[in-house]
Amino acid sequence: MQELRILILEDYPPDAELAMLELEENGLEFASRVVDNEEDFLRELNEFEPQVILSDYKLPTFDGISALKLVRGKFPEKPFIFVSGTFREDFAVETLKKGATDYVLKENISKLPFAVKRALKEVEKTLKRERAEKALKNSEMQYRTTINALDDMLIVVDSRMHIILFNKTFERKKKEFGMGKALKGQNMFEALPFLPENLKQEYLRIFETGESLINEYSYSVNGVEVVEEVRRIPVFEEGKVVRVLTIIRDVTERKNSENRIKASLNEKEALLKEIHHRVKNNMQIISSLLNLQSTQVRNEDDAELFKASQDRVRSMALIHSKLYQSDDLSSINFSEYITSLAYGLLSSYDVSSSVRLNLDLEDLSLNIETAIPCGLIINELLTNSIKHAFPNDEGEIYINLRELEGDKFQLIIGDTGQGFPEDLDFQKTDTLGMQLVMSLINQIDGKIEFEKDKGSKFKIIFGKLEYEERI
Repeated sequence: MQELRILILEDYPPDAELAMLELEENGLEFASRVVDNEEDFLRELNEFEPQVILSDYKLPTFDGISALKLVRGKFPEKPFIFVSGTFREDFAVETLKKGATDYVLKENISKLPFAVKRALKEVEKTLKRERAEKALKNSEMQYRTTINALDDMLIVVDSRMHIILFNKTFERKKKEFGMGKALKGQNMFEALPFLPENLKQEYLRIFETGESLINEYSYSVNGVEVVEEVRRIPVFEEGKVVRVLTIIRDVTERKNSENRIKASLNEKEALLKEIHHRVKNNMQIISSLLNLQSTQVRNEDDAELFKASQDRVRSMALIHSKLYQSDDLSSINFSEYITSLAYGLLSSYDVSSSVRLNLDLEDLSLNIETAIPCGLIINELLTNSIKHAFPNDEGEIYINLRELEGDKFQLIIGDTGQGFPEDLDFQKTDTLGMQLVMSLINQIDGKIEFEKDKGSKFKIIFGKLEYEERI
């Protein structure tokens, strides 16, 4: 028997070794190659000629979706299984729509051997089906034996919807459902009354247009819930559709597995929402404690320090509040966040009636890794303008946010106030607020520019920070 060849796209060697060990312990004999970049992946894809591909979702210089596109362009049926540490429901659905065979979470790596074996069986079934379809085009006599070897059910109807052929798998399934009467020559919709009502119209459309159809159907037969993938292929004679070949695959087990995964993902999503909710509540408690403590402080400068700390905690609590309310638990609508934060600060300092707020914000989202430091930066610069820019308590603060090319963003925060003193270098000031701003700018790998143009204006260019797994 030819040895199985597996290509592994993984940038963390221990994970690749763990996957191989799991396969070996489950009796799979194979040769493998491990790569972590596009160049090596393409080379091994052509030279090693793997029969199965295991891929992480995201790597430093490459990603699983791009690898999947490359594979599907050359090898439409080759098994491609994602093995990832984190996999949200929308990512799982996206990968399956783009042609992935399956996906396995690294925390459930014990399921990998079953996924590989199932994928190989699916390939074998697909090859059998393709051979059957090719045989059908050549000669009816040649494909009779072949179609009876299929694990999928097969049935052929003519333009009157009469059953003229079905294979042994279909006949066996018919008996399992207690349908003992003969089907050949019968009208399909009379012989199989459990079929959906709209199915007849779909068959008529195939006879009219000559186009194939692929659908999934769910129905109950004798109390048994069944989910089937149905391929309907027109058969032509002299340019006219005379028969429709229907290939039916039972995907009930696969659908049940997908539903279990979806339920598990929903459970984890609910847990993550609860975590964000509790973090937000804890930060609000910290803010309240700071407020209570500040009432005991006699010195105004010390009281200001407490209020500044309270505002910083609120800016972070607002991030978790937005995440809790968001459908996407990994990112928030940052324009909505800025709006809430800015008006909250004006109200906090009781200047909302005298200081105008001019917001020009693109509708975009940032992940939590980027949103928290950006939120703190905005909090510090806005607070600075509110406290120091307007000696007469009147003026305007403006904020501009837009996305640039190359996954970069531009944030502008300015005011029409009295501006910074001429001899003050904002990058070397000894105030905690500006020191915090400069530290956070470095954290998001950003650049900051300062202009004195009828007030103060800060322009910040930054990119999204990627999530780094904590140990």
